[in-house]
Amino acid sequence: RALSFLNNDGNLRHNNVSVWSVFINTSSEWKLGGLEYVSSAELPVVPPIKIPPSLEIYDPPEKNDVYKLKTTTKCSSDMWGLGCLVWESFNGPLKTRGNLKNIDGIPKSLAPLYCELVGATPASRPNPADVITKCRKPGGFFKNDLVDSLLFLEEIQIKDKMEKMRFFSTLTTLIDCFPENLGRLLDETEYQKRIVPCVVKLFASTDRVTRSRLLQQLDLFISHLQPNVVNDQIFPQIAHGFLDTNPTIREQTVKSIIHLAPKLNYNNLNVEVLRHFARLQSRDEQGGIRTNTTVRQRVLVSAFIRAMRDPFPPSRVAGILALAATQQYFLLNEVAIRILPALCPLTMDPEKSVRDPAFKTLRGFLGKLEK
Repeated sequence: RALSFLNNDGNLRHNNVSVWSVFINTSSEWKLGGLEYVSSAELPVVPPIKIPPSLEIYDPPEKNDVYKLKTTTKCSSDMWGLGCLVWESFNGPLKTRGNLKNIDGIPKSLAPLYCELVGATPASRPNPADVITKCRKPGGFFKNDLVDSLLFLEEIQIKDKMEKMRFFSTLTTLIDCFPENLGRLLDETEYQKRIVPCVVKLFASTDRVTRSRLLQQLDLFISHLQPNVVNDQIFPQIAHGFLDTNPTIREQTVKSIIHLAPKLNYNNLNVEVLRHFARLQSRDEQGGIRTNTTVRQRVLVSAFIRAMRDPFPPSRVAGILALAATQQYFLLNEVAIRILPALCPLTMDPEKSVRDPAFKTLRGFLGKLEK
């Protein structure tokens, strides 16, 4: 597309297309540089003298042929350079022009077009706009799910709601067909710098499709999110989902807590989450949401009970206090069958700092049952 812009829109020749004139930015986008030899396509073709001389290997064969120079087009020299770039992309550094005849490493869907790019006759080389058109046709090298998805994302701001919904509904099934996830190749510092800010920004989106996909795939990136980021920037946005008028968003928000719980602070987990759970469990009109709320609530109880069995005394105390602070949210059946049997052994704990809150919390739950 860069060459099409130069040749067709700008009426310019690049004159220096090679692997050394392509740069990859932090977004993994290929950018065309090396503009030192750009010339007007309206001027007579005068092949520039390259510095360093090693770049001359990318010059087209007609450079030293006066008769063939007369048959060149505004894009023939750049198309030759593009052919060299294609060859090096799949084979490594180009040692001699003779290597261009070896097409074993070129993908079959690209080979016919590649042969046109490095054709001996300048006039037979295609226009860059035609290269794009041919490659985007069914069976073409650029006609695949990855390129389709990237092109859609480039124009996502002008897509309507239904187009976005269709795109995101199929994206998950396509991801496994894409090249290896770049996020997995980043070290933790780079992930925090490049990926996490994007995730935080997306969670603030008001688009339900975006929020839904984030909640569904939370397990894929939650391990990279720091507790302070989760509590201060992400959880407040997710918490809006408990009150969403869309049942799907409410249900996915409830399900997401299983992944968020280990990183939530005391107030967010034991006050905010359980307050929302209590309301959904008793009032939500969707049976599936009430069921999922009950299941997730039991998971949280399991987490508190697990903490009460920790060999580290402060962890046992934290588990007891978490139950004490949230006792109004638990069903009587849950209290009698799971919570009291877990609390009773702690009344014999060797640490007084554990026994005292255990007795106090036990009395609170017994009073709840007696009422």
